[in-house]
Amino acid sequence: MPQAYAETKDSMGGQHRTFCGWVNVKLREGGFTPVGYESMFEDMQNGVALAHLLQSLTGRHIEGIKQQPKNPLVIQANLQILWELMENREEIDLGGITSISVSQGNPTSVMALIWRLILQYDLGSSSGSSPSSPKSPGGISQLLRWVEGRTSQITGNSVVKNFSSNWNNGVLLHALWLSVMPDQPAPSSDPIELVSYCLREFSVQLAVPDQMVVADEITVAQPDKKVVVAYVICLKAAIEKFEQEKIERAEAKLSEQSAQMLLAGQLFQQGLAGLLNANKNGVHENS
Repeated sequence: MPQAYAETKDSMGGQHRTFCGWVNVKLREGGFTPVGYESMFEDMQNGVALAHLLQSLTGRHIEGIKQQPKNPLVIQANLQILWELMENREEIDLGGITSISVSQGNPTSVMALIWRLILQYDLGSSSGSSPSSPKSPGGISQLLRWVEGRTSQITGNSVVKNFSSNWNNGVLLHALWLSVMPDQPAPSSDPIELVSYCLREFSVQLAVPDQMVVADEITVAQPDKKVVVAYVICLKAAIEKFEQEKIERAEAKLSEQSAQMLLAGQLFQQGLAGLLNANKNGVHENS
């Protein structure tokens, strides 16, 4: 990686960590190998990891991708397939991000591309400004409403205004945790301790990637909006999965109990029928 790119990579800090976590969540969902935190930009250069990511996001196999490209022409061919898919078939506004800059491992281009994918597939708008896309779940404003819906009764505040300063005291994160585990009070009112506690519990209990964000980055005066958005997206998916699995377990238990009650009823009826037959036979013998 050129020195200028290395310096850019070092300056990205939290976004790099969080975006890498988001990428790996999606890759695991698709059954693909995660990228490395240190090697993420290089991993995207030949188009293979990016193809896997797009397959996970779109649910469709991408034809023509060479899995072990060495020749620069083959690498560029991989990326051209992906750019055609993103721009034409998926209609993603790439905002001038080029396949050449990604093939060079340009951290700025790779991070910008990941953000566009987050907006397109998790928020429904590649521009990030309009929630009106036909497949849009409502964009960032809808994600704010989701947070409000889960936290307002806990915090006593029905309005969540942003994904930056509203989050730096840890109250919203803890309210989201309480919406899942209502009997676990805050261990501390100190923002760093509270945020650290929530991040740890979300990782242990809901499998949200550990170290996707760190408390020091959330508790600053103005946390990075993109960091918070990407983390809350993964948190939302994990909470919904946890609650769906909880419902399925309850339904399975209820179904098992119903089957046991039905079996018990059948056995009772069989026993009662046997007893009646025995009594009937006894009456005949006595007569």
